[in-house]
Amino acid sequence: MEKLKHYLNYYPIYILIILIFGVFLYWRSSTHYLDISSFCSISIDKDFLRGNRETIQKALLAIKQNDSGSYKLICRNVDRIAEDLCPNDHTYGGPWELIRPGCFIKGTRIIYIEPSPDKSKGTILERAEAIKSSVILLNQYLHSGKTP
Repeated sequence: MEKLKHYLNYYPIYILIILIFGVFLYWRSSTHYLDISSFCSISIDKDFLRGNRETIQKALLAIKQNDSGSYKLICRNVDRIAEDLCPNDHTYGGPWELIRPGCFIKGTRIIYIEPSPDKSKGTILERAEAIKSSVILLNQYLHSGKTP
């Protein structure tokens, strides 16, 4: 009985730890694409006024379901997908590769996708194709002997 009372004294701490962990997972899943089974975590930067993070997450899910090779490349080579226009002033890593509706800048592990508030299946598929095309070019660049 004494042992049980001892454990019950720590019960509020256990609940607090579980709540903090739950809040962290909720925040992480709202700002990242998180796939625990594939050890894949990609930060998604949403354009506040014109963007839609959900369509990028659904595009990544569609890629996972339909093209596992590209999905593995994405998880291995992409750190962030930024919902933003392709930057014109690219001083970090050299020229950018334009893949409509997105691009990536050589020397980074960031894919830029043009902002769109549209939630249609067509937008999701368009974004999935842009992400796949960008990651193929990014992979070619990374394995061409240059380091990002």
